[in-house]
Amino acid sequence: FVGNFRAALNRNNLDEAMTLMRAFFSSVPYNAEKQNEDHYKTIFGLIFMLVTPYVVHLEKCSAAGRADAVIETKDTVYVFEFKLDGTAQEAIKQINSKGYSIPYSANGKRLLKVGVNFDTELRTIGEWIVEEGK
Repeated sequence: FVGNFRAALNRNNLDEAMTLMRAFFSSVPYNAEKQNEDHYKTIFGLIFMLVTPYVVHLEKCSAAGRADAVIETKDTVYVFEFKLDGTAQEAIKQINSKGYSIPYSANGKRLLKVGVNFDTELRTIGEWIVEEGK
């Protein structure tokens, strides 16, 4: 997992990395986890912190609220918003309406907004949407 995850991110292939993350979450036994957004967000952030050299911020505050996670690589900033049994589109809408990506819009890096839905029935990532930032 670690090698494949890092390789996918190094190739800027977020879809592959998210597919790997979905498989990782699916491997956690159903009785070993809580069913809330903070649980999923913590595991998500820890994976990035432990297996990548990237700057990882959870609950990154800005002028209008806080993004669930911001991951900064050498050339890309990923702004993540998570939903639990919602939709990835709702997460993207929140990133846009709250302006979570604005602080990163002038740093010269590629900016990607990522809406992620965690599915409590499947106990893993249900869907995600990636939107190019402005």
